[in-house]
Amino acid sequence: MWKHWTNLDGLNWWLLGGGFGISFVAVGLAAVLGGYVGTIATEFYLTWGPVLSVVLVFLLCALAGYVTAKFADIHPMKHALWGSMGAVIPLVVGAVLLVHPFLIMLALVSVAGALNGGRLAIPRRRHAPPAS
Repeated sequence: MWKHWTNLDGLNWWLLGGGFGISFVAVGLAAVLGGYVGTIATEFYLTWGPVLSVVLVFLLCALAGYVTAKFADIHPMKHALWGSMGAVIPLVVGAVLLVHPFLIMLALVSVAGALNGGRLAIPRRRHAPPAS
């Protein structure tokens, strides 16, 4: 299964670039909102900041994965997975430069969010198969 998802055959490169950009903007938005809340309500941010950061990154990357997979005509999960690299790369670079393991966890959460969003975009069967 992972071999199929990590294979780059059959990808729409324009759509993949769009998913990459959406994920990048989603992580940037989460960082800006976190910094803004940290300056306004310091006590609240010290208590709930990491939890809200994880939830916000997950939800924004799930939305990005959903949009990317919904526009993909074939291989929606593959597009959602590779589109999430727009969130993973800046988080991993930040983790390396700042030596902060929380950003590695956020990178993993962003991939999980994008895969969940991609899974939600896959069409489902409307009817049950006939009973045998």
